Amino acid sequence: EGGAARGHARRHSGPIESSAKLDTGHHVPSVGQLTPPLLLREATVNFRLKSFVGCDIGGTLSKIVFFEPFDCKRPEIKRRCDFLKSATTYGKTGRRDPKLEIERWGGRFHFLQFQTNHLDAAVNLLKAHSAHHEFADSSVPVTGGGAYKYEKFLQSELRMGVHKVDELTCLLTGLNFALEHVPDECFFLEHKGPGQLPHRRAHSMAGVFPYLLVNIGSGVSILRVDSAKEFKRVGGSCLGGGTYWGLCRLMLGAKSFKEAMSLGTQGNHHAVDMLVGDIYGGDYGRFNLKASTVASAFGKLVMDEEMKVSKTDAAASLLHMVGSNIAQLAYMCAREHGIKRILFAGNFLRMNMTSAIYLSSSINYWSQGNTKALFLRHEGYFGSLGALLMSKGPSTAPSTPTGSPGETGESAKINEEEKPSESCRENDGDDEEGEEEETKKYSVEGEEEEKDEGGGRGGADCSQECSKECR
Repeated sequence: EGGAARGHARRHSGPIESSAKLDTGHHVPSVGQLTPPLLLREATVNFRLKSFVGCDIGGTLSKIVFFEPFDCKRPEIKRRCDFLKSATTYGKTGRRDPKLEIERWGGRFHFLQFQTNHLDAAVNLLKAHSAHHEFADSSVPVTGGGAYKYEKFLQSELRMGVHKVDELTCLLTGLNFALEHVPDECFFLEHKGPGQLPHRRAHSMAGVFPYLLVNIGSGVSILRVDSAKEFKRVGGSCLGGGTYWGLCRLMLGAKSFKEAMSLGTQGNHHAVDMLVGDIYGGDYGRFNLKASTVASAFGKLVMDEEMKVSKTDAAASLLHMVGSNIAQLAYMCAREHGIKRILFAGNFLRMNMTSAIYLSSSINYWSQGNTKALFLRHEGYFGSLGALLMSKGPSTAPSTPTGSPGETGESAKINEEEKPSESCRENDGDDEEGEEEETKKYSVEGEEEEKDEGGGRGGADCSQECSKECR
């Protein structure tokens, strides 16, 4: 399995075209010809979901979100969901996290991930269970660099269309959806005192804008978010989760991201790092530097040539070094833009409360308590969740984090008697010109697209004479 994955990685070792656009004013792209959409309902709003799955193929990890409708009448959707729900682990690196499931829209969102260098193994797993047929001749929204790098591979191996969607737009769309619909999505760490573990406290998102979003994946992207529809990339770093894992593999022989994180969270970085106390013999009061402050990462190694270092302590030093660098960069960006809230996201923070503590304490220290570090439950999945949400009909993209749970974006309300019929639920077409209700299309730029006033039949795939409900 590992050999095949590494071989595939070598075949695709050329430059990756980034799917992220760095300027403002992104339009949410429409999803192309996908499988016949699901017709769903939220409160009094009808909308279409054209794909049941969204993918984010990153440089280190691939993340998948799939939607399971509770009362779906379409057997192909049910077979796909049943296969993905049949286990919580897949192969060597695949994991599904039931604790992150979200119930919404008459169904459930599921979250899973695997290492990108095991993409071959993931495809082989689908083939071994004959599950690849369920994805054939369909188109799936995919974001991240892998949407470009692995497009031909996925098309040839799974006969699956890859609908590429913008990376940063997906990130913000998924984040805004989670902030709106998951009550305890956002939290902060409350520091009680020296030697005490911080308490996790839910944070209200009322009046959250503007905020800084620091997405920590293989590298780091920093976005200034002024509203649910406006954002701008203001910084980044090549020192991220990929740096930590790569150095753990090189120095410590860690074979997986999980193993690298396990090593880093078990060690004591003070055993390896040179501290202010090692230099001054105590606190450096003039600049309010405590004796425990790190003066030099791995600095103790230059003081004793024969010093023996455990793997866990070395990994802890790496983890602190990467986390502290990210925290300082984030704080400097926040100070430059006059922003008091910093949201940290990305798979680097999965299974990694240690780094969250480093980030939180560092931001609190440098800002003297004036800037708050915030964290998110679904931190690594916003890209794949946003990709899935891109396949929604024009009336349902999330609006603002403070919106009513019963309403979705700028959706127009319809009368109760206009609920979708069962025939329409089972075999609805792709043509959206039959929408009778007035709708406004979500765009990150904040512009409203003209409402659809067309009428007529539901779509080319609809084999029955359509009723008013189908229109």
